[in-house]
Amino acid sequence: MASETPAPSLVTAARSSAWVNGQPGLVEEVERWARARRFRDAALDEHARAWASPGPPSLTRLARHALAVPAGQARWAVRRLPGMVLDGLLYRDPPEELLRAAATAWVRDQFESLGPSGAELARLVEQSEGIAPSLLVDRLRKEPLLPQPIPAAQVWRLLGRAFPGRVHAVEDEPFAVSPLSQLHKATLDDGREVLFRVARPGVREGLLHDLRLAATLLGPAELVPRLRAVRPLSVLRSTARQTIEHTDLRNDALNTVELGLLLETGPAAGLTLARPVPEFAAEQAVAFEHAEGAVPLAEGLDRIEGRTAVPALMKLIVESALADGVFHADLRPEHLLVLPDGSLSLVGCSAAGRLDRQLRLAFLDYVTALFGGDFAGQVDAMVRLGAVPGSMDPVALAELEEDLRAAPELSPLRLMRDGGAAGPVLLSIAARHGLQVPTGLLQWFRALLTYRALTRHLVPDMPFAQALLPLLPRLGEINKRLRRDTVV
Repeated sequence: MASETPAPSLVTAARSSAWVNGQPGLVEEVERWARARRFRDAALDEHARAWASPGPPSLTRLARHALAVPAGQARWAVRRLPGMVLDGLLYRDPPEELLRAAATAWVRDQFESLGPSGAELARLVEQSEGIAPSLLVDRLRKEPLLPQPIPAAQVWRLLGRAFPGRVHAVEDEPFAVSPLSQLHKATLDDGREVLFRVARPGVREGLLHDLRLAATLLGPAELVPRLRAVRPLSVLRSTARQTIEHTDLRNDALNTVELGLLLETGPAAGLTLARPVPEFAAEQAVAFEHAEGAVPLAEGLDRIEGRTAVPALMKLIVESALADGVFHADLRPEHLLVLPDGSLSLVGCSAAGRLDRQLRLAFLDYVTALFGGDFAGQVDAMVRLGAVPGSMDPVALAELEEDLRAAPELSPLRLMRDGGAAGPVLLSIAARHGLQVPTGLLQWFRALLTYRALTRHLVPDMPFAQALLPLLPRLGEINKRLRRDTVV
């Protein structure tokens, strides 16, 4: 029976790492962080399942949603109604288009009324192109929700509680702001300058209550064939697990070390990782090394060459997932800084995903068959991935192959030009044949959506399939290595 060659533990790898040993005290901290995370992770899946399963929702959260409805409507009426009335009077758009535009604007404004957790939900919807309504995705992309920064006094109090007497000064203006956290430059009591990532208070609870509400509403949706293919409750459970993980910033420090070890063995040109600072990792805040002259991504876009940066980010999300089974599962623009030489610095990894070897081998075979136009090979790989129901007979498998072959969006040339068009087609075929996305791939697919969003941010005119092209020559090598490292 085949088995995997055991990989060295994270602690063992850290002890022999020049990158880790370059920060005094970090090796000992890695050991402590790893030991603590084992205890936290023991019940992580159970907690995620509990939050993302149908059940009694929070009355407080329901009230917040109820208040968000009129608040969103009022905001919509003030901001958008006059312009839409004018459009109607001038007959610029047909009535059905005006209604759709009004609905998407109202939903967007309702998200805004929910505060930071609503902004995070809007981000998830915006990345779900091909699943969420395209008009809503376009609206959220054009008008992204940016929550107000955590007040400086609150940041100072939070750091004071987490590290009493250890933080000398904190800059009031954040380096970067996201719905979940923000980044601040600070000075420690020993004079070192660092970057603190600070968690936004209350956002985890808001998101988890929203996931419980979504699970209660979407439970019956799994009876709908098109939605059954994407397994909405499994997606919600994956999201809940990631929410719990990436709102505990102690994970941020250890995940960064794990990715740093990967880049040490296979560097990515133009990308460095900021190391976590020993003794400064708590649930609500974590410190990273600060590189002199670094600026937020939005301010430094003119310094970097996007097409050079894309392969470096691909290594963290796509190549590392396939080659090593570990990937950055929540990469955002707020995690990236631009250094004076135009290279990128990654500050933190709030969530790391993992894929087992057999799943990776099957997926590599699927991608090879997909871009090679081998439709029989695609079906075989789907079976090995666990996407095909066990009851499917040879006739049904042949019909699945014919449907794949008949879809022009799945031809290799079309994939190269416009890979994004393949997603809705594959979902339609999956619904027709009762296929299901394997649970192990759900988190990675969400990470691919973040990668697509970042490539669009860095190189707006680059189709997503082109962003994956640098990896294609490496697929054969990765496949061979995985099979070589599988021992009998």
